Amino acid sequence: MRATMAMQRWQSSTQLYPSASPCPLLLPRTAHALSPRSPIALKTQTRSISSAQKQSLAAVGAAATPEPSSLSLSSPSAEDTRSPYDRFRSRRKALSVTDLVSNIWCEQQFEYTLLRGFKRKTPQMRRGTQVHKALEEQVQTAVPVDVSSKREDAWGLKMFNMYQGLASLKHNGLTRELPVFGFLGNTFVQGIVDEVSFVPPHTRAEERRRTAATAATAAAAERVAGEEDPEIVLGEEDTTDAFGVPPMGERIAYLSDTKTRVSRSLPSSSQVRATAIQLMLYHRLLSHMHLGTVDLGKALDLFKLDGGVEFSDSFIAQMAGLDSGISLETLLEHNSIWGMWELVRRQAEESMDGIGAETGVSYRSQADGSMIGFMPLKHDDKALDAHLVEVMKWWNGERSTVGVDIEDAWKCGSCEFQDTCEWRLSKLQLDLQGRSAKKRKFPARKRSVVV
Repeated sequence: MRATMAMQRWQSSTQLYPSASPCPLLLPRTAHALSPRSPIALKTQTRSISSAQKQSLAAVGAAATPEPSSLSLSSPSAEDTRSPYDRFRSRRKALSVTDLVSNIWCEQQFEYTLLRGFKRKTPQMRRGTQVHKALEEQVQTAVPVDVSSKREDAWGLKMFNMYQGLASLKHNGLTRELPVFGFLGNTFVQGIVDEVSFVPPHTRAEERRRTAATAATAAAAERVAGEEDPEIVLGEEDTTDAFGVPPMGERIAYLSDTKTRVSRSLPSSSQVRATAIQLMLYHRLLSHMHLGTVDLGKALDLFKLDGGVEFSDSFIAQMAGLDSGISLETLLEHNSIWGMWELVRRQAEESMDGIGAETGVSYRSQADGSMIGFMPLKHDDKALDAHLVEVMKWWNGERSTVGVDIEDAWKCGSCEFQDTCEWRLSKLQLDLQGRSAKKRKFPARKRSVVV
């Protein structure tokens, strides 16, 4: 299996996910010039797949290949009585963070996407991926890594990415595309946090209000008239130079997400709910890692991995050949999943003194990536628990699929399934029946004609 790691600004780092698709190794960008023959320089000329992998892992919520009987979109419950988890995620043995929030927009649409097996990418989605990629490359550069020798190598790469991401936070005050995982109840959940820094979201909101208008004006001035794919515009406030590192004892980490929009206005509060829950999930997973409560042994049993077996020689050789800040001696001393997890845990303790309850989301223009605004949010354990109860009832087949309420019927206008959606058609039928019943109960009176 081919994977990539990305180098962060201060040293090198890696990221990994247990899937059949390529996995990115993320190495922090270095200040010194790169050798043209180095693996880092070679990858600089190759398209990084880390953002694309994030989409396959989480964003589409439909990356797993469905069962053959699951491909029909008509009467899904009549064709297969298994739970959505058994039908679409049992092979993966895990849910992504996006799997747990995709039903917020429209659960019926999400089920149809799972049944089809993929989500069609729109030009807007592709542009959003480009913006995320540009932000990621400000902090790290992807480097290819081969993890095909052992299944444990893939998890070793995952741990290495986590270590490097936390090291970037420790040294630069900023990390992007940070992998997190853990158990929520008995379900293994994984995801990738867009950004973690030591800057409180309300402070960033004030700063972004001042810079957003300037960024929009500058981007518009530089944009070529009629240009369909303008250059992504990122300001200095997005680089590691704009993020400080507080002294030990005051390092409170704050999580944020990045969304792109066609219009230059911020969305309504109802449209932000899915992002708010998404950040709450990231917050909980990262908190478990920081507190040391992630049950790694349970995860290894779930995926049938040997946490004590040594990584392959080729994997260790690739790690040792990188300017990662981890010596060969340290790699050999921690040459297993359990050993690498010890390094991750230690780095988490050194990088963060706590995780703030404030979160936030940056909104950027799909046209050029310029800043629209920053919306502070708040972590709410009760709201998250209530959502998890309901969404897991659906995944476990304990309740049926529910479409949008009547006040959210406007969402159907942009849905590719609207013409065949059983939920929508049933609501239209009920509405017609109600109107017919009303007419029968209150027939139209005949008009009196005065001659």
